[in-house]
Amino acid sequence: MVKNWVRVAVATLAALSYVSVVSADTEAQVVDGDGFRIGGQAIRLVGIDAPERGQPCGSSSGVIDCGTQMVILLRRDIQSTQLTCRDTGERSFKRIVAQCELGGEDLGLRLIREGRAMAHPDHAKRAYFKAERVAKREGIGLWAYQMQPPWEYRAALRLAAFSATPSQAEKDCPVKGNISRGGERIYHVAGQRDYSKVKITAARGERCFSDEPQALKAGWRKAQR
Repeated sequence: MVKNWVRVAVATLAALSYVSVVSADTEAQVVDGDGFRIGGQAIRLVGIDAPERGQPCGSSSGVIDCGTQMVILLRRDIQSTQLTCRDTGERSFKRIVAQCELGGEDLGLRLIREGRAMAHPDHAKRAYFKAERVAKREGIGLWAYQMQPPWEYRAALRLAAFSATPSQAEKDCPVKGNISRGGERIYHVAGQRDYSKVKITAARGERCFSDEPQALKAGWRKAQR
């Protein structure tokens, strides 16, 4: 992996200070469209949200990986310009949330003006929303594409991952062998309507099977639903 490093001035981020500003030469690595690593510490820009790596943006011309494109642009921007960041005191998944300036300009505001990030609905300041309205109206940057807001995209990924991950019950008992009141032996597999409702009572002869062939061989039939 090729790493892109820049020289920066840091407002005592390592000390997690709210207001003290002590410049220090260190190195920063662009992580994504709204974040860096400075001196080993992960930092997120306050008030904005850039698309994730791999997040698609569509237009009549096709689909692009807009998250990766935003990373490339940010790396280009900070190649030769001093980046100064101040810790806001907030944290996001153990990352420092910081207000950063690039060459004396509010970096978050710049990214929104250029259509490279969105104003976060819960954390952006008024100037960010105002700049976003202009960028959106004029179709600048990401606004020229069809794109899901980054926070919605991440939520959709989490939901998909959760839905695709088997529950512990499914792992422990993928096939539930139930005995009906009439003594009929019926098995249920994950995904069937009554699977989650079936409780195994070993004292009644009910049991778990590792797969359907094992259940069939033991004399159980598959539930109809």
